[in-house]
Amino acid sequence: MASKTVSGNSATRVLAVSRAMPAYVDIRGKRVLTSIVRERSTVPLVLDEGGFERNRTAVHTEHVLGFSQHHYDHWSDRFDVPRGTWPLTFWGENIVFDLLDEETLQIGTTLHIGATAVLQVTSPRNPCFKLSWRLGQPDHVLAEILASGRTGCYLRVLHTGSIFDGDTVTALEPAHPAPTVADVARLLSSRIETSQAKLQEALAAEGLGTQCAGMLRQRLTDLQDVGRTSAHRWQGWRPFSVAAVQNSAQDIRSFELRPNDGTPLASFRAGQHVQLRLKDESGRQLTRAWSLSRYDEQPQNYRLSIKRSGRGAASDWMHDGIAEGDVVELKTPAGSFHIDRSSNHPTVLISAGIGITPLLAMLQAYALLGPGAPPLQWIHVARDSLSYAHREEVEALLQTMPNARRHVRFTAPRASDRRGIDYDARGRLTLEALREVIAVYRYAIFGREVELPGAASEFYLCGPEAFEHDVRAMLAALGVASGAVRHESFGAPIVDNEDAQAMPVRFARSAVTATWMPGTSLLETAEQAGIDADSECRSGSCHRCVVEVLAGDVSYDRMPAVPPSPRTALLCCSRPARAGLILDL
Repeated sequence: MASKTVSGNSATRVLAVSRAMPAYVDIRGKRVLTSIVRERSTVPLVLDEGGFERNRTAVHTEHVLGFSQHHYDHWSDRFDVPRGTWPLTFWGENIVFDLLDEETLQIGTTLHIGATAVLQVTSPRNPCFKLSWRLGQPDHVLAEILASGRTGCYLRVLHTGSIFDGDTVTALEPAHPAPTVADVARLLSSRIETSQAKLQEALAAEGLGTQCAGMLRQRLTDLQDVGRTSAHRWQGWRPFSVAAVQNSAQDIRSFELRPNDGTPLASFRAGQHVQLRLKDESGRQLTRAWSLSRYDEQPQNYRLSIKRSGRGAASDWMHDGIAEGDVVELKTPAGSFHIDRSSNHPTVLISAGIGITPLLAMLQAYALLGPGAPPLQWIHVARDSLSYAHREEVEALLQTMPNARRHVRFTAPRASDRRGIDYDARGRLTLEALREVIAVYRYAIFGREVELPGAASEFYLCGPEAFEHDVRAMLAALGVASGAVRHESFGAPIVDNEDAQAMPVRFARSAVTATWMPGTSLLETAEQAGIDADSECRSGSCHRCVVEVLAGDVSYDRMPAVPPSPRTALLCCSRPARAGLILDL
């Protein structure tokens, strides 16, 4: 290994050292455990195997944090803060170096300090909200600090000793070239695009810190998920044959769909859906969006699990009129409701009834992360064991996940349903039950066990509209941020109105007049007339099908979660309110 100075061009010294123990402080109205508040030491500090004596981090797993005095000058100028406001060690570091250049300092470099102490460079600092609070800056500056590479670095103790002001520092580069601290900081930055190859190169660096490696793997997982979904996609409708049909629960059937052309299928992110088009016994064209209920990173077939609606709609025809060998058409998988497997927070999946379908795919995708994944809480509400779709599949998956917990509620369990085995509680989900189920999580994050409140989890929610409304209100009452709750509403298709009558609808740009039929949506009316209208969710959530209303009015038998702008309509869930409707389509 070659010897050099930390800066790469001149002698480097220790200018200041500090230590601190975690303590609770008020950060923007919240009680937070942190050791960022510290004072410079006036005596040499003894370095043991876990860092300086009487020094400990609150969350981070690395032993020691180093920083350059020149960064104080740079960031005080950038943030227009008087330099004297920030005494050395104010940024929460253990060691302030005279010179420390992250652009040349490689991961794995060893720093020989004073008589005996040896530290190894493991990773850049990944600043959190505690630092922006400490600096009196808004949180958005954290992204700028990370992207700049002027972060400081974490250090692992290789040999003990004492360190104090004036100690000289000699650096030995790793035996094999490795990414620099600044390189890795930019790999962690969401502001900067990167590649899977660069992430894998960084992960192979000898000496890379456990916490940083975990974060890089998370970003790599996200890129891999995105990359898989970009391959083998297709435009328009593609014919599929029904390869198998099986009952998955009471009034729920699963359909295996195989592409007729035998070419590879597009992968998808767990939770997404496909649009399916078929014709019923009268020749009427029906189009619906259904969640994919099985996740596979390289799918050979797609599986849909569909509940009979009992209203004579497409779901009923799938149950009564579709058999093995029949042909339907699909669009490529789509949808913004999908699990983020790159998160290091606990994940909570909450479903009711047929809302289990996208969450089952999420559970399967999460299980592929292996035993090192953050904790997962599975919460499902069903009437009884017979209406619990894919129950055996769920239970088998949960058994393979050491960090997974289950909470299943039956609202009307059968006499043969066993509490504690088939289900965990009786009745609907309540605020008190939810508070107890997600109370706290203790788990090893990047090699160090921490305790997190359940409200800090990522939540995914799918079920009937009333269920979703109630659960979102419960989560808000528990202090869960709205941005941490992702949901996909589903509901019944447009239902027949006893007084509704067929009426003409004019599609102005297409110069087509079509007849709207009771029990259908305006989107279906357009599709029946051969008009290719943009759409995705078909439930009023994505607003892809919004069009301008040129004349007349529309009404909604099922109001969308977010109403469209005045004088516009969501085709997928609206119908004419009266004769004379003209749409800009």
